[in-house]
Amino acid sequence: LASVDAQPAAQHGLPADCTELAYAQSVWSALVDGRLPLSHDAYFKRFQTDASRLAGALDLYDVVMLDEAHDCNPAQIDVLMHARGARILVYDSSQRIYGFRNAVPLSTLRSLPAAVHRLLTLTWRYGEPLASAAQQLVRGLGGDAAFTISSAPELQTTIQLAQAPPFAEVCGLGEQLVVLVGQNRAAFEIAASAILSGAVRRM
Repeated sequence: LASVDAQPAAQHGLPADCTELAYAQSVWSALVDGRLPLSHDAYFKRFQTDASRLAGALDLYDVVMLDEAHDCNPAQIDVLMHARGARILVYDSSQRIYGFRNAVPLSTLRSLPAAVHRLLTLTWRYGEPLASAAQQLVRGLGGDAAFTISSAPELQTTIQLAQAPPFAEVCGLGEQLVVLVGQNRAAFEIAASAILSGAVRRM
């Protein structure tokens, strides 16, 4: 479902004479003719492989924009590349959360035909000193020595490393608070504590 191909085939990692490939092909046929309910991946695949429907939808727009392209699979990228108008693709070379769902590699995104490339180096999501800390982390851990990020000058973001962050003190100043944790469970516990204490109303 994630590939650009219209049918399950041997190039998807299954030998041409194996039972699994035959089963995958029969399941796909059942999805196409309505004998099985369509998942999101399946109905998107039908859209991607239906040339007339694809053209009919894309031709309605002069510009087609795709954000978070680093988390898109080949089928999703293929839809964008069929647009005949202007195409704008945005991705983060230091991020790939959905690699486990067959997100395209960075080399594929960089090799796509483009009239121009632009780097987005200003963030409105957070301020200093977090912007400088993020830049150092990406340069050091991500291996991108040229990575640059700056923030809008009016934004300030507090960074605190503590067992129990003083939510009331920080949030009472109208500032942003960043808490670094190593597990999802810890993040949820801290968020719940902050909300239940009344220190913050929204996260």
